[in-house]
Amino acid sequence: MSENSEAYLAGYNCGYINPDTKNCHYKYFGTKLLMEQWTKGKADGEKDKSKIEKIKESTSNLSI
Repeated sequence: MSENSEAYLAGYNCGYINPDTKNCHYKYFGTKLLMEQWTKGKADGEKDKSKIEKIKESTSNLSI
């Protein structure tokens, strides 16, 4: 599975930013492989978004 595939990147964008008509386009669900790539990308995007939010929360009370 390529993490550089268009389906993976669209899924990542959906998970990290928000779903829209481009990153949730039906063309990413036309085959099992595309759907798997998109789903993996979405999961990875959600995971990275969660990490960033935790870092922001942990550093928001720091005073410089």
